[in-house]
Amino acid sequence: MRTWSTFRRLRPLYSSFVLPEVLRLVSTTGIMERRSAPTWNLPTPDVKADLPPLKLYNSLTNSKVLFVPKRGKEVSWYCCGPTVYDSSHMGHARSYISFDIIRRVLADYFGFKVKYVMNITDIDDKIIKRARQNYLIERYFEDVSSLKEVKEDIRSAIKMMDEKSKSHPEMDQRVFLKREAERLRMLLTARTSVTSLLTGAQDALAAYLDSKHGSSICDYKIFESLPRRMEQEFHSDMRALNVLDADKLTRVSEYIGPIVAYIQTIIDNGFAYVVESGSVYFNTKKFANTEGHFYAKLVPTAYGDVAKLASGEGDLSAAETEKQTFSDFALWKASKPGEPSWPSPWGQGRPGWHIECSVMASDAFGESLDIHTGGVDLKFPHHDNELAQAEAFFGHSHWVNYFLHAGHLTISGCKMSKSLKNFITIQDALKQYSARELRFAFLLHSWRDTLDYGAETMNQASAFNKTVSDFLFNVSHTLRLLSSAKPDTNDELPEALNLSEALAVAEREVFEALCDSIDTRRAMSAIRELINASNQAECSQPLASSSPHLIPRAHQSYAIAAFILRLLGVFGAADGTGVAKAWTTVGRGGGGPPPITVDQVVKAASKPVWVSMDAPKVEVLAAALHGALLACNQFISDLQDAAANANEVDAIVRNFEAYLRKEFNLDLTSLPNDALAVFNCALKHTVREESRLKELINGHPSALEEDAWPVVARLLYAAADLRQSVRVYAKSPAAKSAGLSAKLLVACDRLRDNYFPACGVRLQDRTDLATDKADLPAVGLVDAKLLASEKREKAEKEAEKAALKAQRAQIKEDTARLPPSEMFRSQTDKYSAFDDKEVSMVTSI
Repeated sequence: MRTWSTFRRLRPLYSSFVLPEVLRLVSTTGIMERRSAPTWNLPTPDVKADLPPLKLYNSLTNSKVLFVPKRGKEVSWYCCGPTVYDSSHMGHARSYISFDIIRRVLADYFGFKVKYVMNITDIDDKIIKRARQNYLIERYFEDVSSLKEVKEDIRSAIKMMDEKSKSHPEMDQRVFLKREAERLRMLLTARTSVTSLLTGAQDALAAYLDSKHGSSICDYKIFESLPRRMEQEFHSDMRALNVLDADKLTRVSEYIGPIVAYIQTIIDNGFAYVVESGSVYFNTKKFANTEGHFYAKLVPTAYGDVAKLASGEGDLSAAETEKQTFSDFALWKASKPGEPSWPSPWGQGRPGWHIECSVMASDAFGESLDIHTGGVDLKFPHHDNELAQAEAFFGHSHWVNYFLHAGHLTISGCKMSKSLKNFITIQDALKQYSARELRFAFLLHSWRDTLDYGAETMNQASAFNKTVSDFLFNVSHTLRLLSSAKPDTNDELPEALNLSEALAVAEREVFEALCDSIDTRRAMSAIRELINASNQAECSQPLASSSPHLIPRAHQSYAIAAFILRLLGVFGAADGTGVAKAWTTVGRGGGGPPPITVDQVVKAASKPVWVSMDAPKVEVLAAALHGALLACNQFISDLQDAAANANEVDAIVRNFEAYLRKEFNLDLTSLPNDALAVFNCALKHTVREESRLKELINGHPSALEEDAWPVVARLLYAAADLRQSVRVYAKSPAAKSAGLSAKLLVACDRLRDNYFPACGVRLQDRTDLATDKADLPAVGLVDAKLLASEKREKAEKEAEKAALKAQRAQIKEDTARLPPSEMFRSQTDKYSAFDDKEVSMVTSI
């Protein structure tokens, strides 16, 4: 319950009748303390279906309840979309990535047919204020020329800030306003130009100009252009995050007529009233006192929360005195000068915030919908008011059956806010992390808990990304070994290497986790454990060309990779590649054999298999092919510098160049600068079928996997073989006697550590422990950023190792300079007495 000091602080914000009304509610009914939500009933479906034992955490019950849609496996879902007045930020990502994951799981894992509707709020007080401020500050920048005038306006802006800092209901905003006012005072005392003053005081000036001139604006196009531009940016950001488009997108501006009609019905039903100004308010007291209805179902104790109620009404709301009760909220706002307006039976105006979603969701799904979602900050008053409006309209109390709320997002433990200077846009986040890493961060946490976006969270996400990438890289190499060695026996795996039970356990654990309110944390943990089990088996008996059990181990690795990729695809963290599609059974409790046969794997491995979380793209494959060729060119140049007169090295290089001309029609001495031209040249030489070639050039995913990637892979294998041949010669007696060994090995290391990683190619040397000889090197495509990170971490570890070595050497040198008397006196744990020459005589016990 709010304290008396809180009420005193809020007094300037509200009219004289509000505070007594709040106190009456608290003192006579205890409404903010004793109210509890009404009993929730499991929906009775209109259509029977075989449903999974899925439970969802329902905000209407604050507990996990069985999910039963009204129409069998068809799910109606309305999601509150953004208010488009500024750039999308990580708070938006918190909600929309979380709901995208849940949506994908319902559809792709459990097999529900989901209709997902989302709105765009393009009429709102925030939009009006921001559009006016942008318009006014732009004109001000064009017209103002006097330093004196600018300083005077800044002083007026500071005065307005001082007043707001005393009355704003949010503590962090009051602190911010005070700090900003002080900063602007310092700015005024500095010797600076008009331009610097304008830039430094832009936001404060915009707010001041709006308070002074906002009501005079007549160009209403600005109230359309801003939300259209911000909406486009929002959609672009969502697609960059791999968030699926809504099945239906609604905009408030397209629903004015239905909103007016909806409000009229609420008035006719006795739950709203019109005031003299032309505004229409919802009668919360009448609704709450009507049998069969309950106001504030989601947050019963918030009924009477003055600050939250005010935040839901908007910055441009009319005086509180026209309401019958302070908790009533606007359905229709009579517009004032400088505000956009539409006709209605009550006069020119615009919709209130809450009514917009009630109308659009009702239009999409009628008098009942299965799921309604939004951020946890929308619970009260927005979602509670939505419920009240719709129930007042339809005349029943079960408009939404399941309310899901995504948890808060904090930045390194703090609330995200421009006032705290920790406001992170989605575009800023994507400059630092990949969309997959951001999604992994969300998957590693519960969708309904607070997520702290900071270094620790993102390090965990990046580490998980690397774990999966490394595992898939090793699986790709295993399949290459299978195709190269061509074993003809499929013997049984020994117990230490058999992971069939680990795979079955992981499948069961994932099923149970996702049935438990889509608990992706547990599901991701199951993936990690399965990869760890695979890595442990690999460490116990590293795989090589001559290894026994090659076929069953390759089959096992392929099956595990397919399961993981299929699941990550369900989560929106991986693309639908051929390996992912091979895992055809999802949404089952596990226990059965993998849906992949040995013959499938052997056939797939007959040519290079694309094993990755990403589907291949033309630009990626072309860049890798071209980059690898340039790396080989540089490597050959290094070899010529290191061994100018070595006939053996020349022969190795000539064989490699001849292979490129024969197999790919490529000449290293005259490579085009255009990566795509090189790529197309290689494809045209190797893919003879015209229709298939057209699919490749157009970037058809399956064609790129089946035909383009093998071309790139064979070139990478040839480049790795070139290097391997040089290494073999470098270790020969002939190279050692000629003094070439070290130089050639350095050149080989440079290709592996520098040239290849720069173009997204990872090459790892492998040894066959059975023969103690070099085996086929592992080579493949890996994100260049990940390779750069690995290189950086390796350099840091080597630097730390060198520094520690130097420190130990220094300690040893310093110790050698000490006289014996000083050396032993510090070792009191060993010696307890010394003779007259200060030499230790008695050993401590």
